[in-house]
Amino acid sequence: FIYRIAGRSLPGVGLVAGLLITLLTGVVTRGWFAKRAVKWAESLLARLPLIRPLYGTLKQLTNALLSGSDKNLFKRVVLLEYPRKGIWSIGFVTSEDNSGFSKHIKDKCGENLISVFVVSAPNPTTGWLALVPETELIDADMSVEEALKLVVSGGYIGK
Repeated sequence: FIYRIAGRSLPGVGLVAGLLITLLTGVVTRGWFAKRAVKWAESLLARLPLIRPLYGTLKQLTNALLSGSDKNLFKRVVLLEYPRKGIWSIGFVTSEDNSGFSKHIKDKCGENLISVFVVSAPNPTTGWLALVPETELIDADMSVEEALKLVVSGGYIGK
């Protein structure tokens, strides 16, 4: 394509303009299409009977672990004796609240139980929940980040 501007011919202006328009359109719509694709995939997963409960839980856990917000999933790091007396595991306190389900459990057990998530090494998004009496927990005096590094590295990386 040859364009004439001010009486002079400029070869290739149409090609350059077309490429710029295509590039700008891609930049503008890339984020929009990606968001739509993620929403579509999530709605598909939310309709699958066996996947729906697992996906929702894993999504919440992953968002809580990876968010940099002050409202972290893990409140503090504790030590608890597991899998037997004399063997200690690192746990993360997720709730010390006595309302809701914790109150019903306290009524049954007769003591205040703390929700502790014990992470499986090396993947911090897997593990198990323990309801542990307050008296059986020891505060680890380390940050959540330090404890996660320790668990994910299999004990290799310490303070």
